[in-house]
Amino acid sequence: MFLTSGFILAVFSSKNWKPYIANRTSEILDLVPADSWRYVPTKMNPADIASRGLSPKELPRCGLWWRALNGSLVEWTLA
Repeated sequence: MFLTSGFILAVFSSKNWKPYIANRTSEILDLVPADSWRYVPTKMNPADIASRGLSPKELPRCGLWWRALNGSLVEWTLA
């Protein structure tokens, strides 16, 4: 699972939830092994490119857009 927000990481590590959020979070944590969680820094996140002003003309030359998730998971920070 790839997370792009430090805020979301904090939400998952918090224990002060209302019952609905506590139950959903518990389900996610039960289904996704802890060693598969990764934090994707903004500079490495291809999903952020489209919202950061990249024009359609620049997209064909944007290496991050085309190959980012094909790289080694070692580059992704363990959450």
